[in-house]
Amino acid sequence: MDDNTGIALLSMLFAAIGLAALPWRIAIERRLREETERMRHLAHHDPLTGLPNRILLDQQLDGAIARAARQKTQVAFLAIDLDHFKPVNDTHGHDAGDDVLRSVAATLAAAVRAGDLAARIGGDEFAIVQEGGEQPFAAMLLAERISERLRQELRGDERMRGITASIGIAIHPDDSVDSAMLRRQADIALYRAKALGRDRCSIFAETDGESVVNPTRERVAAFG
Repeated sequence: MDDNTGIALLSMLFAAIGLAALPWRIAIERRLREETERMRHLAHHDPLTGLPNRILLDQQLDGAIARAARQKTQVAFLAIDLDHFKPVNDTHGHDAGDDVLRSVAATLAAAVRAGDLAARIGGDEFAIVQEGGEQPFAAMLLAERISERLRQELRGDERMRGITASIGIAIHPDDSVDSAMLRRQADIALYRAKALGRDRCSIFAETDGESVVNPTRERVAAFG
């Protein structure tokens, strides 16, 4: 057997081995892709509620602000904090607290429109990025809808009675020049809602550094 014949036979052998191993290689590559996607999802989502986490929230907020600049539209940021959540953990245990957080997450996810984002940013703190709409009235309507749904969802469980939500709203570009400032303004509005009795929404007002709290239902309804 000359060298050329030997090379040809080896080539045929390696080709046959390669064909035999093809299904195995395809399966390995598919598993690698699935694992990569799973790790990417875990890096950007809260493991308890399944909502986007702070990392994905920041990315989406930056993107929303960039789109608003191009399209000359507005972005609302809603900072949401649960009222009276600590007694649930203290009285009924962390499993009950986890049930509350999952229920709140489901309510927020159902309340937002396609294209908007609801996220859990830690503990009993949540946030929503709302793009477009007639602001601040679109954000006010959303906050009112969330508060009402939470009251309905949570009042049926004795462990969760008394839990409500305080919500702070800030609008870009009205209240901010970037995402960091927008979040700070929403937090200021949230703290004011807490200070004024909780279970309400507060809108940051740059003109006086304070917040406009609980606009009348008639004003909200006029835009609904």
